[in-house]
Amino acid sequence: MRTLLTLISAFGVLAAAQERGLQTLPAVVRATGEAVVSVRADQTALRLSVVSTGRSTERAGAKNAEKTTDVITRLRELLGQDANIRTVDYSSNKSKVDGYVAVNTIEVHVPDPAMATKAIDAASKYGATVIGGMQPSALNEQNARAEALKQATVRARADAEAMAAALGMRVVRVLSAETAAVPAPAQPPLGPMELAKRVAPPTPIEAGSEDLRVHVSVTLEVAPQATSGVRC
Repeated sequence: MRTLLTLISAFGVLAAAQERGLQTLPAVVRATGEAVVSVRADQTALRLSVVSTGRSTERAGAKNAEKTTDVITRLRELLGQDANIRTVDYSSNKSKVDGYVAVNTIEVHVPDPAMATKAIDAASKYGATVIGGMQPSALNEQNARAEALKQATVRARADAEAMAAALGMRVVRVLSAETAAVPAPAQPPLGPMELAKRVAPPTPIEAGSEDLRVHVSVTLEVAPQATSGVRC
């Protein structure tokens, strides 16, 4: 009998401990909010490629250097001598058709998207090719992102609180909040395409606006609603 009572007592202590352990895990609700903020693009990055051929790698390289210098000189005349222009890639390879091919790829930052048209047309006259499309961006993107985060967080919490209320629960505290930026759809590429050297109408460019889309997930600890009543 003593052994049986001991076992019953031990099981009772274990069950109580397990019950206390389960009580340490809070009840939670989770919700996700999304917000999209549009910001006007006020700068543009262009990637231009200058391609030259020659019977030797030296000849192809020399011709390419001359053409690239002409392109950069013209762009600086248009955008200013302190324009942000840099080389991002250079290659020289043997070709079965053209002997040797030298390719110099430069990136040009245009501070005013309206100038992108003139930059493309000017570069094309010296044999440049637009590759990879345009990359519009906004200088005040951080402010727009902060606003999107704020809106998404408010929506996520409102949804979580509505869920808790529908379940007869009250919010105790916020346990976590996480965000994930969703990349905006890529702009339609302009290239690869070779622009004609002949006189042509200006290339139509419209930078438009950039949409910043943000997701925020929140986790709230909840507890049963307090009930009113008189205890006897």
